[in-house]
Amino acid sequence: MAIANFSNRTIKNYRSALIRFLDFVVSKKVSEVSDELIEEYLYHCKTKNNYSLKIKQPPAGGR
Repeated sequence: MAIANFSNRTIKNYRSALIRFLDFVVSKKVSEVSDELIEEYLYHCKTKNNYSLKIKQPPAGGR
């Protein structure tokens, strides 16, 4: 990410979000991670933890 010119703060935020997601799916197999599970996680974040995560879609053709 540093090579792609992301700021240190952005890298830290992405890392933190990834760790929270991995904590949520820790008991799941990789094959069990689905769109539905991700939606469940986002709902959990918004309703239980009182924060929401925005999913940034990369532009067509990469970053």
